[in-house]
Amino acid sequence: MMLAQIDDQQEFLRILDEANRANASFYPIDPRGLAVFDTPIDAGVPLLADAAMLRSRGESLRTLAGATDGTAIMTNDISGALRRVVDDLSSYYLLGYYSSGRLDGKFHSIAVRVKRPGIRVRARRGYLAANTAEAEAAAAARANAVAPPSAEAAAEARAVEIALAPLPGYARDMPLRTDAVAGWRRGGDGKPAAAFWVVGEFSAGTPPGRTIDATLIAPSGTTAARATGDNGARNVLMALTPADAVEPGEYTVRVRGEGFGFATIRVKLPPSPDAGGALFFRRGQTTGNQTVVTADRRFRRNEQLRMEMPLPGSGTVTARLLDRTGKALAVPVNVSARDDSDGTRWQTMQLALAPLAPSDYIIEVINGTNRTMIGFRVVP
Repeated sequence: MMLAQIDDQQEFLRILDEANRANASFYPIDPRGLAVFDTPIDAGVPLLADAAMLRSRGESLRTLAGATDGTAIMTNDISGALRRVVDDLSSYYLLGYYSSGRLDGKFHSIAVRVKRPGIRVRARRGYLAANTAEAEAAAAARANAVAPPSAEAAAEARAVEIALAPLPGYARDMPLRTDAVAGWRRGGDGKPAAAFWVVGEFSAGTPPGRTIDATLIAPSGTTAARATGDNGARNVLMALTPADAVEPGEYTVRVRGEGFGFATIRVKLPPSPDAGGALFFRRGQTTGNQTVVTADRRFRRNEQLRMEMPLPGSGTVTARLLDRTGKALAVPVNVSARDDSDGTRWQTMQLALAPLAPSDYIIEVINGTNRTMIGFRVVP
């Protein structure tokens, strides 16, 4: 019923008004070129009706272009017409002036002329003036735009900035990429015990059989734990378990890959039961449809992303997907819990990337009153 009651002509005119208000031009293309019939000749449509449909479609495209200073591309030389569009958008003059017209909400015509002979000028035919209410609303919006953000808004913007800050670094090609996560698990005495996990990921061209080892260095400079990944795989996950109790603080992880030297990672161990980071896993064609750990937070749309955080306790953990501005997206993040035999309780966040366009995104994890924001990137 709603579709049947739409006034198409009125909607069409409204689109033209909005385009002129936003200084946007339309360059509509009929990919058929110079069509003779609007419908297949065997569709049973009378010739007069078909001709009327073809004429109406062409007039709509020409009106859409002409009213917004664009060009309707209805030719068999579409490539040549597209080159002219590029010329239009690459070379033009932008003129501005103060209008003496009233705020009446009406369309006002404009004529642009030049003194040089032999020059044809294509310009907008006019502008749609604002009314008094719209002008007052625009002035109020400008006043709010220059007002300093609240402390809460500033803190939110800072949190988003921190979550996205590491992502540009993943664009560099590296023979060995590393990542580290700190957290807590249940110790043998039932008390929280600190644990660290290190990911090593060799580049695709690395010969198989390379070994990798990691050393955990406490804030005091002493060695707290060591681990070696000797399975020869391209993606390696190692657990570093300090023999003695350690305190929250900033730790250093030194990773050595056979034939690649050392890499140094800073990882922060927060107070129990919070987690310092998350492990990322990918699954797709490049992994043989197997889920593998990764130290690269760039993903493709045909992959599955899984993120795991060591969060002990029985509280409810929720997660949602945010865009690069911190706005929540309607893409579900499935959350589940898993208990390992070593006493680690993992909270797993999984989502499909097919609905997402290439950009930066954030997974926001809520655990009680604590919130963690971790960014990742979807690439073409």
